[in-house]
Amino acid sequence: MLRGEVANELPSELSEAGWTGLEQGWWASIQVRGQDCLLAETSLDALIEINGAPETLVVGPGQIEVSGVPVMWTRVPLAAYTAAWASAIERCTRGAPAE
Repeated sequence: MLRGEVANELPSELSEAGWTGLEQGWWASIQVRGQDCLLAETSLDALIEINGAPETLVVGPGQIEVSGVPVMWTRVPLAAYTAAWASAIERCTRGAPAE
């Protein structure tokens, strides 16, 4: 989801409330924390199938597992997120492909 499969649903501007999206069993969330935004995505279908209390395991940088379901996340400076969207919108307005 965050890699562009439904890019028209990703917010170009973020508020303190953040953003959460669902698309065909996939969950993504962007949360603003000070000058950073945290982006996360995972399979909602797999999370729903977890029985009992979920167990969280840190697998490595940017990856945790919730009862065996991988959750990928990254931290991006809010200014970089905003600048990337501004650049993409400007390039699309000109008819140029995104870089």
